Amino acid sequence: MFISNMARLRGAALAGLLLAASPVAVMAQQAAPAAPAQDVTDADIEHFANAVLAVEDIRQTYEKALATTDDEGEKTSLQKEAQEKMVDAIENEGLTVERYQVVAQAVQSDPAMWEKVQQHLRQ
Repeated sequence: MFISNMARLRGAALAGLLLAASPVAVMAQQAAPAAPAQDVTDADIEHFANAVLAVEDIRQTYEKALATTDDEGEKTSLQKEAQEKMVDAIENEGLTVERYQVVAQAVQSDPAMWEKVQQHLRQ
């Protein structure tokens, strides 16, 4: 149980930090300038960590659904639906997609901030 939870947390954190591969990032890439680490608050980190877990759950769910169809129209529809749910999950944590991306970039460049995210993911 503990090992699977830790693996899930690592996978979720990685998915959140590598959101650039998801449709949500396409929307945010141009609007998310790099922010200095000092502009990211502890509350941002907590909301980000919670959003990472929610986004990862959505990604896993839709990845399974996408694997079951060969229909391109259905795949496009599922991808759009997943994107909308990811955006909702991020916004439900009090972040905009742009702020989520800014925090992700800051966390990637600051080991101390990354440790704070990991602490929240372990809770």
